[in-house]
Amino acid sequence: MKGKMVKRLLAVGLSIAMAVTTFQTVGTSGPGIVQAASTVTNENLLKNPTFEEGVDLGTHSDSNQNNKVGNWFAYSTQNPGTVKKVQENAHNGEWSATVAKQNDALEQDVPDLQKGATYKLSVWAKNTNPSGLKTWLCLKWYGGSEKKVAIDSSEYKQYEIEFTYTGATGTDAGKNTRVAIWVERGNSGNVYVDDWSLQISSDLKSLSVENGALKAEYNADYQGEMKSSDFDISYTSSLEPEVAKKLDITSETVNGKTLTMNFAEIAKQPMKQTITVTATYKPSKQPMVVDFDVDASGEELVEANLTGITAENGSVTANLDKVPTVAPVKDDFTLEYKVNDGAFEKAAIKEFTYNKDSKNVVMTFDKISGAVDPKDVTVKVTYKDVAKTAEFRVELGSGVKYYVDATNGKDSNNGTSPETAWQTIDRVNQENSSRETRFCLKQERLGQVH
Repeated sequence: MKGKMVKRLLAVGLSIAMAVTTFQTVGTSGPGIVQAASTVTNENLLKNPTFEEGVDLGTHSDSNQNNKVGNWFAYSTQNPGTVKKVQENAHNGEWSATVAKQNDALEQDVPDLQKGATYKLSVWAKNTNPSGLKTWLCLKWYGGSEKKVAIDSSEYKQYEIEFTYTGATGTDAGKNTRVAIWVERGNSGNVYVDDWSLQISSDLKSLSVENGALKAEYNADYQGEMKSSDFDISYTSSLEPEVAKKLDITSETVNGKTLTMNFAEIAKQPMKQTITVTATYKPSKQPMVVDFDVDASGEELVEANLTGITAENGSVTANLDKVPTVAPVKDDFTLEYKVNDGAFEKAAIKEFTYNKDSKNVVMTFDKISGAVDPKDVTVKVTYKDVAKTAEFRVELGSGVKYYVDATNGKDSNNGTSPETAWQTIDRVNQENSSRETRFCLKQERLGQVH
């Protein structure tokens, strides 16, 4: 049976007792987290790595030539193409992929790698004509020169490339890391590939958690010291998802290849909560995410009411009467404003800060620009169907003030005081300012403000 299928069956067995999530990679979507997950394992970052997944190869096109994410893509100058999946010559299972002619390539791009982390790429491959079909395992767009390893064995052999990801640079900036099999020359024979892997290079095999203990399982061949100081650990609660707290380890023990790190149990709250733990293994800069549930305490759920607001241009503070069980978030609030006797219109909340100790929320919004005549602005905040209002006045010149000093200033300064003044009008003209912004020019011949 194919190795990957064995792993999948093992994962099904584990799921009876626990859900499983994977090592975090960097990206805007963040790690995939399964509710009440308690174990992470080192994830293969390549999709469809065994060709047993029942997914056809993607086709190269001008639109995807720099974005081949989520599958293997075939590139061939032959018609019909000679890069394909075949139900023969597999390393494990029934399926493999093959390349056969000059410039044939099988490619996949991998997004969101962790900068500074070290990865290992591997594939099982064999070449039926090593002397006549010059073929390479290739890696590029990772931050260094392209890496290549010759596929030179007529029997299946595992080929590997290890690299540290720093991000593509120069003309390749912004591209995802690409792995590939590529035929440099030759038109006789076949290269078969199977069982791909791209994983972060790590001493760790897995990490698991329950309330009160983290367990790090190291690889069987690890010979170093196992200690909690190798980890940076923090956690969030689903009741306060935007507040990360340090998880203090109170004691630790080592048993075989397992390090157990104990911490004070997370206390029950009136509502059931999910605790999400982020542990970064510092030697390999490897972030891992696990979570567990804490049942409700049975105490009464606390809800807060909006008691009033205060406002100034660009900021509003909403006051609550008590600390709620579930911390408020930006989507709980609606912010509107009107100028003079106009109609209310919605304002986008730019920044949102909840202060539990002072029982208030501070929200920022784009400042209202000044005019020749003063503007009386009314701000309205709605929270749980309760609306409160506050007012402020905007006058011409009441906004940001910048300073320019042609002799002592520097354009690298922030420009917001005489001591940190800018130097040139060119820097003034770069500023995306509103009509309420004032520029204070030291009396010298500076140039023209646009």
